[in-house]
Amino acid sequence: MRYVPEGEEEPPQVRRLRLMAMALMGILIVGFVAMVATIVIRLGLMGDGLVEAEAFRLPEGRIVATGRGDGTVLFVLERDGAEVLLVYDARSGELESRTPILRD
Repeated sequence: MRYVPEGEEEPPQVRRLRLMAMALMGILIVGFVAMVATIVIRLGLMGDGLVEAEAFRLPEGRIVATGRGDGTVLFVLERDGAEVLLVYDARSGELESRTPILRD
């Protein structure tokens, strides 16, 4: 819809401004959709991959990081200056593997 009186032509600057405003609106919409999709994926709202375990029995130490794998939950613990990666089953909460992390 143009707001130019009947019989007059739209100035090129106004046309360019209108096109830039429409392009900006398109970019904003795409950015908003990408942001919502990222939140849904990060929070695991798609259903699959939810943790079903009642609790995880972690050894003493400070939790440095957590993560989720395919049917697993990952914890990185720091204790006495050493770090260890613990992999737990997401359904049962049982410890699957313990891997020390060595830094160079």
